[in-house]
Amino acid sequence: MGGNRKKRDLTPSVATMFQVPRDRRPPSLSQGHTDSGLDSDDGGQHTDPDTPLTKGDLRQLLREATSNIKAYAAVELEKHITSLRTDIETLTARTNQAETHLTEASRRSQFHDQEISRLHEKNTATGGRRGRPQ
Repeated sequence: MGGNRKKRDLTPSVATMFQVPRDRRPPSLSQGHTDSGLDSDDGGQHTDPDTPLTKGDLRQLLREATSNIKAYAAVELEKHITSLRTDIETLTARTNQAETHLTEASRRSQFHDQEISRLHEKNTATGGRRGRPQ
C-alpha cells in the first residue's frame, strides 16, 4: 500500500497537468518592465503570478492605464476635430455657392426688371397699345 501511495503522490493530478499559469499583469510588467517610476523594492519586475501585485506594480498599472486613456482620448478628439473641419469646409463651400447663385439670380432679376421698364417706356412713348383695336 505504501508503494502505491508514493506512486500516486508523484503522478500529477489531471487538474495540475492542464493548469496553465496565468499572469494577471499587462505585458509591460510581465516582461520585466523597468521604469524608474516603480518602487525600488521590486525593481519593476513581478515574475510570480501567484504573488499579489505590489503597490509599485499597481502604481505602474495606473500610470500606464492613465497614459493609454489620455492617448486614446487625444486620438479620438483629433478624429472628431478633423471631421468637424471637413464639415465646416463643406458647409462654407456650399454657402459660397449659394451666395453666388443668389447674386446671379438678383442680377438677372434686375436686368429683367430694367428690360421690362425699358420696353414699357418704349411702348408708351410710341403710344402703342397692345391687344386693343384702334
